[in-house]
Amino acid sequence: MPTEAHEFRNLDHVRELNRLFLCFLQARAHERLECLGLAETTVATLRSAPAAALDPLAEFPGALFRLKLDAVGPHIMDPKPLSTDPAQIALQAGILSGAWHLARRSTYSARLFLAMSEAEVHLLRSMPLLELSRLAFTVDLITCAYLDAEWVWIELLTETRREYRRHLLLIGMQPNLADNWHTTQAGLRASR
Repeated sequence: MPTEAHEFRNLDHVRELNRLFLCFLQARAHERLECLGLAETTVATLRSAPAAALDPLAEFPGALFRLKLDAVGPHIMDPKPLSTDPAQIALQAGILSGAWHLARRSTYSARLFLAMSEAEVHLLRSMPLLELSRLAFTVDLITCAYLDAEWVWIELLTETRREYRRHLLLIGMQPNLADNWHTTQAGLRASR
């Protein structure tokens, strides 16, 4: 079992990847470019958020992005649509490299913090660096987390109540809760 200090180091690593991702997203929002699947209302909230608001958001205890490795076949060398956006390529290279290092250090951490399946972690761990650098040029390799529960993004960007922020942190540690959490909370508020 991983040590607590080791997991905190890995969590810090994920938070740095979140910062990289959020800076990319906010720049895209300001340029009015597509923001990796976020709805326009969320993009508008992100656009109006001060840069300082990204730091607490980056502290979320799980990746705010998802690597779409399920689309990667056994032959990474096969022709795929390639990105021509240097910012997207840099983001994908940075996140791939960070995820690769994390997966090699700890399968447990990669699964917990990056919400990756065991097969995805195995695929990532087995990739040589040369293949990672080629994969970074693939279009749509990274998307936003919580696209099926976009309320998470809105509340992470706007919610300031301490007790509610704790609930959001729980979702970061158990991403599958996001789908049911909002419905459950709305039912509880309605019954009061």
